[in-house]
Amino acid sequence: MNDEEARVQVHEVLGPTLQDAVVSASLTEGTSPRRFTIDECWARGRFEGSLFAPTTERSFGWRGDYIRSRFPLLPRDHKDREIDPNLIWPEIARLNGSPQSALQKALGRDAATVEQVLQIAEQQDILFRLPYWVAPGEASERTPLIYWTDSGLLHRLLGEREPEEMSDLRRGKSYEGFAIGAVVSAAGPGAIARVWGRGQDEIDLVLEWTGNPERWAIEITSSQTKKLSAGFHRGCEETNPTRAIVIQRLNLPMGGRGAIERMQLIEVLRELRQR
Repeated sequence: MNDEEARVQVHEVLGPTLQDAVVSASLTEGTSPRRFTIDECWARGRFEGSLFAPTTERSFGWRGDYIRSRFPLLPRDHKDREIDPNLIWPEIARLNGSPQSALQKALGRDAATVEQVLQIAEQQDILFRLPYWVAPGEASERTPLIYWTDSGLLHRLLGEREPEEMSDLRRGKSYEGFAIGAVVSAAGPGAIARVWGRGQDEIDLVLEWTGNPERWAIEITSSQTKKLSAGFHRGCEETNPTRAIVIQRLNLPMGGRGAIERMQLIEVLRELRQR
């Protein structure tokens, strides 16, 4: 099994043929489509071996085998010490959605070693970095946020079979990364993705396009109780988006003010693909 055979890219899984937030896919040409909810794709990830497994346990086991056999070798640190993948990958999973500076501190490694690990993980499409948005002429003082590209592998490293069993914080960060990855993929090669932050205020995703004046401010929520914060509104005042969108995993009313659009992930993806 090579990577191309195993992998179902996010933009292919969450494709334009979705109806009623259901994914249709098939393992081989001529087979009947298998249908998955977006939540199932979030829980299991984008690899066929995991997504098409007949049971949760089989999917969980497949992801464990993949991590053990297919994850890249890691470099030695600046003191020529080995980096134990059985320690570092779970730690990076626990810090999903955290700044690179927090990751470096938690790992107890020098900046150069952590940078090497992240570069390898990016090259292998395991992690992605989300830099901070800054106004023209400003320099960011924050390190980028680190997210897992595949939510199924993230859940396996966390030992979580079902996202609903995760803590609110971990579940929220997991869905956040999943949604950001899907949106950026659907937005196309000209998209520029960033996070906005000022103090404790944050906008999960600021999306722009090269040569296009549009700017979207996107907040992502997987919770039944999360309310739109005042910080989101302050962020919109600073970033001046052409659209302000809340992506809600659950189709529930949410308090807010002004011209804020409330959409589910599938609606945003459909719109982006039709651009």
